[in-house]
Amino acid sequence: MAMKHFYNDFSENFLTCHICLEEYKDPRVLPCYHTFCLECIADHAAKNGVQNKFSCPVCRQQIPVPPGGFTTLVKDFFLRKVTDFVKGQAASGGTLCEYCNHKKASLLCQGCPETNHLCAPCRELHDKIPSCKGHEFAPLPNAEIPLNLTSIREQLCQVIGNTQYCDKHRREPLAFYCQDDDTVMCRFCEEGHSKHHVKMLDTVVQAHRELIQEKLKCLPPEKLSRFDKAVEALTRIQERLTENQAEVMRLVESQKLAMTQDINENNKTIERELSDYYQQVEKDARTQKGGNLANVKQHLETYRTKVESDYTKLKGNVENISKAILAEVKALTSSQVKTLEAEKDKQETNKIFIQSVQYFAQQLIDSGSNIDVMTHSKKLQTRIQELETLEPLIAIMTTDVTFTPGKTKMDHVLQFPKIPEPQLSIKTGSITAKTYHGPLGTYFGSLKQVIAYPFELEQFQKATWLQWAKLSHRFRAKGWLGDIQCTEDGCIIAAYGIAASVFSNTGDCHCDFDTEEWVKCITTVSNDKFVGTARDKFCRLYSTSGRVIKCFGQYEMSEPGGVTVDRTEVPDIDDLKSIAGISEEGKHYPAVTASRAADDYRLWFVNFTIRPHTTLTVVMKPLKNRRTTINRVDKSTKNTP
Repeated sequence: MAMKHFYNDFSENFLTCHICLEEYKDPRVLPCYHTFCLECIADHAAKNGVQNKFSCPVCRQQIPVPPGGFTTLVKDFFLRKVTDFVKGQAASGGTLCEYCNHKKASLLCQGCPETNHLCAPCRELHDKIPSCKGHEFAPLPNAEIPLNLTSIREQLCQVIGNTQYCDKHRREPLAFYCQDDDTVMCRFCEEGHSKHHVKMLDTVVQAHRELIQEKLKCLPPEKLSRFDKAVEALTRIQERLTENQAEVMRLVESQKLAMTQDINENNKTIERELSDYYQQVEKDARTQKGGNLANVKQHLETYRTKVESDYTKLKGNVENISKAILAEVKALTSSQVKTLEAEKDKQETNKIFIQSVQYFAQQLIDSGSNIDVMTHSKKLQTRIQELETLEPLIAIMTTDVTFTPGKTKMDHVLQFPKIPEPQLSIKTGSITAKTYHGPLGTYFGSLKQVIAYPFELEQFQKATWLQWAKLSHRFRAKGWLGDIQCTEDGCIIAAYGIAASVFSNTGDCHCDFDTEEWVKCITTVSNDKFVGTARDKFCRLYSTSGRVIKCFGQYEMSEPGGVTVDRTEVPDIDDLKSIAGISEEGKHYPAVTASRAADDYRLWFVNFTIRPHTTLTVVMKPLKNRRTTINRVDKSTKNTP
């Protein structure tokens, strides 16, 4: 019974085809290293394949249909042997008598820890043993036989390592390996590979096990964690987009309610004021002759009906504008969420693919027979090498939507209609009821869409080049610009002469300060610090508020020029004909010979400052014009001069 339970559990978890959900029948391995029944995978490809390709039902990798048909797919010898072994164990149940070893055991001694399966005749021998007297017996079909997993593992390894025979020459063992055709064969098949590099299987298998093990080091756990982080980042973007949609919809609904309320209030106001106006007309008419109040009343009633109709139309238009904006926001968010969901599926699929290859390779190393190893070794190593370059690169841009409410209150004052009774002298009263003047959409508000790279995906984006540069902002520098740099948080530091300025990424000046000496070149160390080279042969470390933190480098260089900072924050200063390394503490590193780029700047001086995924800042400085233009360009291009 226990063996049958073991078999059922083992079969359900390891020996079940993912398509038919039954035990494997003629298991075949796909290039993605997932195994299916031959008939199942052929039927799946016939129903779902497109242009001689089909997707793996597990990892959804696109698999080409084998040129020779599905029968040419590699057989999973490992699963075939495991299936046969477990079936045999379940069928036999280990029920042979452990005393005589030839009769079927029908009793289980519950007092003996070992040698406890007995047939009826052997029980008599058992009872004659003095130490076994008094033991209780149970009928074997109802007894729970403890499993010896160690014994099962040893037997399984022995079965896997058993000799396999050639399909063409039934009694011939597979003992040779052809390196040219990457195939195992028997001695008769080996005759057809006389000009190939053929070796005995046993002489090459261990080296291939070690090669596979070494290749697996290219797929460390950190690689899988990067796919997990990518999926988490995509999930956060989905949540942010959903939250933003809810906020925009709340603002739109709020604007609709506010405008509708204002329309209703003005509708009540015009009714009240028309009523008051008629009473005033009626009062004035009593002192005059020849006036027809009926005409006046009818005229005012017609005007009131028209105004009410206009207000009703306004409320309908407000409702329609609201619905249109909400529909646009929902459609845009839904489209983006679907795109992100598809990208999540892609990244999860890639992770599953890597895990499948890792699992298959490790099982092959640990438990595969020599034939299994040599059958898969080369293809498996190639696939692992391909997966080494597989990274969660995501080239998705999202559209951030914002809604700016317009004017809520009406601003165009209505006028009382002219009375159609020239005989009556009517005093015109004041009116406070209002309406909208101009396009209603401008009063309701505007929906703004900004396409941008999500900040959550910065580490997963591959740098791309746009076909054309796009001018984002333009602003004036405050002097003859010497150098310019961007900080990681988007600020722009500009140096000119003995002064420097810090701008926002939109061109707003945060601060101006003196640099003590004429600054030639600058480089950022962090968001709040930068290094500058000066004419007095000093290098200075500044804060972005203008404070000189320290001076260094004097007497180490004849004339410090260009400066940059590597990732360890060690400035490199261009000293005319050499590159010198100087630490912030002033320590001088050996110089490396370099050529000077230019000695004069008669026409134009162009300096490029690049921040990853965001901007390219271009500075163009004519020698004769002391006013310098700064152009901030979104993304650099291959065609930028």
